[in-house]
Parts: sequence; C-alpha cells; structure tokens
Amino acid sequence: MACREVVGLDSTQPFSEELVRIPGCFLCYTPPSRVPDVEALPALRNGYITFGSFSCLAKVGDPVVALWARCLHEVPSSKLLVKNKGFYSQDVQATFINKFKAYGIQEHRLKLMALAPTSFEHLNIYNEVSQGLAALLFGAFQGWCLFRKFVALILLETDQI
Repeated sequence: MACREVVGLDSTQPFSEELVRIPGCFLCYTPPSRVPDVEALPALRNGYITFGSFSCLAKVGDPVVALWARCLHEVPSSKLLVKNKGFYSQDVQATFINKFKAYGIQEHRLKLMALAPTSFEHLNIYNEVSQGLAALLFGAFQGWCLFRKFVALILLETDQI
C-alpha cells in the first residue's frame, strides 16, 4: 500500500507485490498508548541549542554532514545529538565523529546514542532536542515525532546523500 506523496503517480519503481494506492493517506500509524509529556525547550535549561537527528546513517552522506557541521559552526555553543542503532558499534561512532572533525567540529559537541529500550524512552529523547535536522524529506516517523514534540525541522533536500 502506498500514497502518491510517497510513491508518485508517475513512479516506475518496481515492487515485488502489486502496488495498491490509498487516496488521502500519507502514513498509517498507531501511536503508542503512553507518550512522554512535552517538556520546556531544552535550550532554556541547558543554555545552548541541541540539534538532533534520528535519521538512518545511510542517509547521512557528505552533503548532509557538511550542512550539519555548518549549523554547528553558525551556532558556536550548540551540540548535535544523533540517535541510531549503528552507534552500538565503537567503529561506527569513530567514523561518524571523524567526518565532523574534518569540518572542525570537536567530539564533545556530538552526542551519539544507540537505540532506546522502549518507545516511551525513544520519544522522550526528543525532549533533549531544540532543533531537528533531517537527512531527507521522508525521515520515517522522525517528522511525526518532531511534530508531536513541537520541534522545528531543518532538512537538506537533495538527491546526493
């Protein structure tokens, strides 16, 4: 099942099953029964802006890293929180950190997190984000979570990730 917002009407993308288009639908999703409260803007309690992304690391290519590094340079005391299951690996963390070091971003400005044990804890991490960053226009449910948490979203619209 798909909608025209995700798979355009003129798409020639092959699918393994017959594509059924649902009119007027973007995402079908049942939110969890228990969600954390929206807290005050973390920048107010921390004294600095925390940019955040829960994007798939495969979508965080060089143009995205360059943009995010620029955001950190433009807001000198800011930090970047990135949550992804790949950060269970120290090697993945080191590779990610080195990409930012190449742009002059020091490691202490990066907070890398792996998966949270529950969906409640996952959603509560959005309370640590002052400003959302996305790698692509459709970032799974990141947009829903950021909207639910009233966090603004900055994204790089490009076909070069």
